[in-house]
Amino acid sequence: MFLFHSWEFAGRPRIPVVTDIVAQNTRPDLFVVLTGFALYLPFALDPSRHGRFRTGAYVERRIKRIVLPYYAALALALVLPYVLKVIYSLLGQAPNPTDPVAWGDVASHLTFTHMFFPEYWAGINGSLWTMSLEMQLYLLFPVVVSARGPLGAVGTRPA
Repeated sequence: MFLFHSWEFAGRPRIPVVTDIVAQNTRPDLFVVLTGFALYLPFALDPSRHGRFRTGAYVERRIKRIVLPYYAALALALVLPYVLKVIYSLLGQAPNPTDPVAWGDVASHLTFTHMFFPEYWAGINGSLWTMSLEMQLYLLFPVVVSARGPLGAVGTRPA
């Protein structure tokens, strides 16, 4: 994701092979597959983890590892344009106009629902659009773990 946005910010330069790979719209799909694989791998390697899985502890870890840093990134994305305007003004440069951010945009990002609203999809910062999808997948994960039995088949339990 970082490479794509860096490439895009640089004006989408033509780099043999790299441009062809980076320009494809497979990054979110690849991320979803890798995330699902990485999240479930410990359960596949050790089926006894199913019995030890605790949704509360899982959610607490997600909040600490994902929600809090995401909120910090949102705050930075909201404040940075105004800080840059002040710096440009102090340097005697004319800053670009900054559109105010709608409250709906902030609310949808704080609740990880911005992907459901086209007007807010990438409103605060385009690189943060995937956080909505990712958080929904993380919230769905305990349901998947609970639905799969220790032997791996949905709805089956050991005899």
